[in-house]
Order: sequence, then structure tokens, then C-alpha cells
Amino acid sequence: MAAVLRDGSTLDLLLRLQRGKPRTLEQIRRIAPPGVDLGPALTALEAAGLVRVARDGLEIVPPETTVTRAVADELSRSRGRMREWRDLLAALTTCADRPAVPAAPSANGASRAAEHSLSLIFVAGNIDVWWDELFGGVAAGVSAAIPDLVRVRDHLESWASEPRPADHRLLLGVGALRDPALRPLVSALVASGARVRVSARVPTWLALAPAQRAALSADEGSRPVSGALVTENPLMLHALGEVFESWWTTGLALPLEGGTTDRALALRAHGLNDDDIARVLDVSARTLQRQLARLMDAVGVRSRFELGVWWATHGRADAPGADDTENDAVKKNDAVKKEGRR
Repeated sequence: MAAVLRDGSTLDLLLRLQRGKPRTLEQIRRIAPPGVDLGPALTALEAAGLVRVARDGLEIVPPETTVTRAVADELSRSRGRMREWRDLLAALTTCADRPAVPAAPSANGASRAAEHSLSLIFVAGNIDVWWDELFGGVAAGVSAAIPDLVRVRDHLESWASEPRPADHRLLLGVGALRDPALRPLVSALVASGARVRVSARVPTWLALAPAQRAALSADEGSRPVSGALVTENPLMLHALGEVFESWWTTGLALPLEGGTTDRALALRAHGLNDDDIARVLDVSARTLQRQLARLMDAVGVRSRFELGVWWATHGRADAPGADDTENDAVKKNDAVKKEGRR
């Protein structure tokens, strides 16, 4: 349901349906927002239980019923997550030969019930615990995976206002580049001295300081931080460090390097479309498409997919350093062809 409601056009359609109470498809078309694809939108609303098709036409599920069901579903998911964490803690207790101690939030974010113990904290929708545990209490060396920059925007705007050592690493969801309101913050984070990368998939909220502590969200990255697993256990710190490294190595480093097309292909590999890329690179979409078409001709491929495969294999063997409009990838392709003729 949450995914359906995050879609702006589908949510707009639902609100209009609730106000207008249409019954037939013709009535729905008259009140639908411009540009919405009614077939997929109505199917999504029906699958989420927000509307249903009855014998005499469309029925809108009362908002009270919808809210009640959503709350019940959320409670059920929360109970499921609690069971998963209990199983995890039991396994970690066995591996680490130390107790796993459920703890309540305290003034500094988590009570230290036992030295090197695991502290399990559930604070519904509160990101401050996750933030304060690492950024508020550790001076250097913090690595953080941040799926949704909007949720920590206020925290990071203040944090980026001071110089930061290069051992701070921030892995951001690529949506931070799509949103023009967030791009200045991304630039400020890079300018602060911290190392910043973006990735198409940042699975969850994770922050850690090696040999000190780690804080991990109890839920997936697309949802608000509904709880934090805070630990100082060396075994867990090492394991979570390996997890972060696996995410970090696949991220795209900022600032972007290379010519326009090299940067465009790097951004495409991380899920941005042509319009997004044009805005990030401050070029027109038509200019970008011409450059990509020229590169496709130069390397002998017929589709963007084939171009992406070629670039992943040849185009980024070395970090490109030129910033002219002629593409670094074309130069590399020429070098590959020459090598093949020898």
C-alpha cells in the first residue's frame, strides 16, 4: 500500500475518486488527473485494497477501513521483524559467547547494559537514535549507508558545514541526484572532505565506526527508521564492516570524473534516465542523446543495453580524467581497436 501511495499520480487519482465517488469508467475518466494511465493506476489501487470492482461499478473503500487495515498490517510486520531479530540475537549470543541485551533508549541513544553486548532499540519512526549513536559520539572514521537523504537532510546540512576528514564515507541512494533540491547538499558533503558515493540500491540504514560501535536499522531502507540495532560487539562490527564494504565498492564516486558521455554512462549504470542525467550534468537531453548515439556508432552497438555492457567492460578500465566534450570512452575504444589490429 505504501508503494502505491508514494506514486503521486495514483494518490491524486485516489483522492479524486474519494471526493467524486464515480461508478463508471466514463465518470472516472472525467475526474482523473491529466496524464494518468487509468489501467495500471486502478489495478494498483485495487491490489492495495483501496478500491474494489462490484457488480454495479467501482466502489471506494472507506478511509477508516483502509487506515484500520494498514495499521493491522504494520503491526503484523512489526511482530514478524521482532521474531527475526530475536532469532538473530540468539544466534549471535551463541557465536559471540556474550549476552544479547534488549535495551531502552537513554540520553545518549542507547543504554550500555553490558560491555560489548548487543543493544536492541525500537523507536518508531525516529532517526535520531541512529544518527546520534554514530555521528553524535564518534569523531572520525564513520561509514554510513543512507538510503533516503531527505530523512537526514537537517542533520547533514549542519554536519557538512564543517570540514570533515577523508575517512568519513557516505553511501547515498541515487535519488539524491535525481532531486534538484538535494543536489546542493550532495555537493556540500563532497566539499566538506568526506568521501561520497551514490548507488542504485542502498538496502538499509547502516552506520559504523570500526572498533567502536555500529547502528543498523531494524527495517529496510525504503521505510522510516523504525528501530536501531546498536552494537559494540567486535564480531558484529567486523561482519557489518564487510557488509558495508560490499555496498561501497559498487557505488559511484563523487564528484564524477571524465567527459560528458563517460559520466552519463556511469549515471545510467546506477539507474538514472536521460532526463535525470541531463539535469545532473547541466546539459540538454538532446545534446546528451546525440553524444550517446555517436558513441554507439563508434563502438558498433545497436542498443543502450549493449552500450552499457561495452562500457562496463572497456570504458572504465581506468578512471577517466579528461573533461573535454570528446568522450574518453571513444578514445579507449580506438585504443582497443588498434591493439586488436597489431
